[in-house]
Amino acid sequence: MAQYYEAIGRRKESTARVRLMDGSGTFTVNDKEAAVYFPRIGDLQDVLRAFNAVGQDASKYDITVKVNGGGVTGQTEAVRLGVSRALVLINGDWTSALRKRGLLTRDAETRPQESPQGSYLHQALIFKSISEAKYVIRKIQYELRILLYRCFTRHQALEQSSVGN
Repeated sequence: MAQYYEAIGRRKESTARVRLMDGSGTFTVNDKEAAVYFPRIGDLQDVLRAFNAVGQDASKYDITVKVNGGGVTGQTEAVRLGVSRALVLINGDWTSALRKRGLLTRDAETRPQESPQGSYLHQALIFKSISEAKYVIRKIQYELRILLYRCFTRHQALEQSSVGN
């Protein structure tokens, strides 16, 4: 079996295990062709940007990737990071070229941690039934009427006091 270089890439909830080996240029992701797995325009080019950064041709290497978790963008960027790290294992001199283009930087942005109350803050906007929504609307309308009445009476009182002077 040929020697391969394996690296891990992560982004958000996605994790990609990338294996690079000398070969004929096949690129498979989760046992599918990469072009099938990454159908969005620019995703495949984004993954292969690391090869352009170091002046290598991607068709000289066989690339196999196992990726799971997260969405399309997270998986794309996890694979890109894994490819970049595998290229560094092949030749350590490529580190500076990859780092200059931001291809070795792991974006640590993840989902925010849920608060102890769960999604309690959002429950004010979620109604279990239409009658509950109508009740909240009526309550808001009542409070607005009171607020407008107070403003109107204060305005009248101010007008009367200014007329009296």
